[in-house]
Amino acid sequence: MNKPALLFALSALLLTSTTIFSSTQHIRSLENDLQEVTHDLGQATHQLEALEQKEETVKKAVQSVSFSVGAILTYDKDGNKNGSGSGFLIDAKEGYIVTNAHVVKEVDKMELLTPKGEKIPVSLVGKDVFSDLAVLKGNPDQLSKQDMKPLAIKEESSVEVGDTVFVVGSPLDENFASTITKGMVSAINRILPMEDWHGIKYWEQSLIQTDAPINPGNSGGVLVNEQGVLVGVPSSKIDNPIVEGMGFAIPMNETVKIVSGIIEQKGDFVRPSLGIGVIPISQFEGETPFELSEGLYVENVESRSKASLQKGDVILKFDGKEVNNLLDLRKVLFEKEVGNAVELTVIREGKPKKMKATLVPLQTSPE
Repeated sequence: MNKPALLFALSALLLTSTTIFSSTQHIRSLENDLQEVTHDLGQATHQLEALEQKEETVKKAVQSVSFSVGAILTYDKDGNKNGSGSGFLIDAKEGYIVTNAHVVKEVDKMELLTPKGEKIPVSLVGKDVFSDLAVLKGNPDQLSKQDMKPLAIKEESSVEVGDTVFVVGSPLDENFASTITKGMVSAINRILPMEDWHGIKYWEQSLIQTDAPINPGNSGGVLVNEQGVLVGVPSSKIDNPIVEGMGFAIPMNETVKIVSGIIEQKGDFVRPSLGIGVIPISQFEGETPFELSEGLYVENVESRSKASLQKGDVILKFDGKEVNNLLDLRKVLFEKEVGNAVELTVIREGKPKKMKATLVPLQTSPE
């Protein structure tokens, strides 16, 4: 073979070898890519299975809660239905049911519509208008036949902004009993004023805000997390055509305190009082006493009061904290208990005076 032909043959052989080597490397690269894709696909499949398993677990947990919740049907003295709400069983042995105080306001007869569709008579154990909570009692034997499951109320039930939550209750009426809606926690410690029928603010509530739909009739139902744990009691929503998804629930620390107190007392929740009637100086009609612009004017002193107050006194401070309106007074009062001794700073006949007082049970409500 002449020299040019030999060089051509060697060049062709080298090119072929390079092509084969390049193809082999490409095949190996494809194999590695395929392995990575297979691995990623396996991970995705595992994640999908875990997600499906979680969704199934959440679904079962929430469905289980629905066996604890019923509709509260209320009637007037003539037996006419005048309203409805929701309520949930917390103690099967005693037949205790929790609902909102406004659900059972001014009613003569009540029934619990169970998840099975049976109506059971219930009676009021006690209520607290400041927290808007009430406890009812049904016949334990009748409840057990309905397979209702008690729902635990725990003060330590934690909730955070962004948590997925579910509302279970009976919106509108019994035709929509055991309705479940879904949303998230929008805010915690949201302060909402409570007003009487005169439009006067008598208290402020610290509530959980959620965008889970809360409709009329959901009041007194449950707000639960993905584990089916009770985190709040739905009580209200902002009813405005320009607003959507702003509902509120009573948190568990307040619920446990009030419900436990009602059951212990077997009556209305006992809150402390000075046993007096007051008017804010800012709302005083006529000449302002002693040229004061702030404080609480004592309008009357009840016979049961254990405070050495007189009509015409002006309370400036309660245990060192200024009180300029009834809400200020209730905030410091409700931190105490009946029987506690407190110090009052007052103006009597134009002169400052300090005195001790012992708190007595509150006997009137702002309803």
